[in-house]
Amino acid sequence: MTKRIFYKTKIVIEILSEEPQSVNSLADIEYDITEGNNSGSWNVVETMELNGLACANELKSQGTDPEFFQIDDDGNDLLNEGDDVEVENEDGTTWIGTILDFREDIDGSTIVVVEGQDGDVLDVSAEQVTIYN
Repeated sequence: MTKRIFYKTKIVIEILSEEPQSVNSLADIEYDITEGNNSGSWNVVETMELNGLACANELKSQGTDPEFFQIDDDGNDLLNEGDDVEVENEDGTTWIGTILDFREDIDGSTIVVVEGQDGDVLDVSAEQVTIYN
């Protein structure tokens, strides 16, 4: 799963008007309370951190594909050639590099070819690689 952290923020908008509101868009609400005949306020009521899987599930529940944040349905980073990535070594240390290519290992797993900032090119397991922010 990606190491990135995502955020879900809930906002409540309160409108005071002389007639019932038929809301079509956030832009209409903004116009009505700044330029129109309504009074309004808004408040952030909750912000929560989401891991990759939780974010993928929230995106799907909104009708958005998880690829919006470059993750798959399981919250794993979708990696592409040219992406800057963080690679975690077996000892827990990390380094930054750029994806050059992908290969299939003899066991069927994915090998990612990464060029480090020092110019060294290494083959690493896809499980060691996450998108670098």
